[in-house]
Amino acid sequence: SIHEYCPSESKLRRILEDLPPRHVDGRRGQPLLLGEYGGVGFDDGGPLGRNPDKFAVGYGARPTDGGALERIAALTAAVYGASSLAGFCYTQLYDVEMEKNGLLRY
Repeated sequence: SIHEYCPSESKLRRILEDLPPRHVDGRRGQPLLLGEYGGVGFDDGGPLGRNPDKFAVGYGARPTDGGALERIAALTAAVYGASSLAGFCYTQLYDVEMEKNGLLRY
């Protein structure tokens, strides 16, 4: 599996259309899974209120209202269009300790 945290849909699409050697060397003929992509977080706080500034909210620019869902949709469209992939997993569903880039709070 590979991990690709591009905040840009167009850059992710380019990478998946022409996979770099680090993603394919030694794996030719094997199914390729995008084990992690996304990392677009919401910053609406957790059970104890808003997140402190030291918590990074996802990868790339901090999403605006509605911008996070639009970015997730665009990234996912790029992934769906990649004929090189056998499967994928969005990262990450839940916030974890120092990473507040999940779609849900725990």
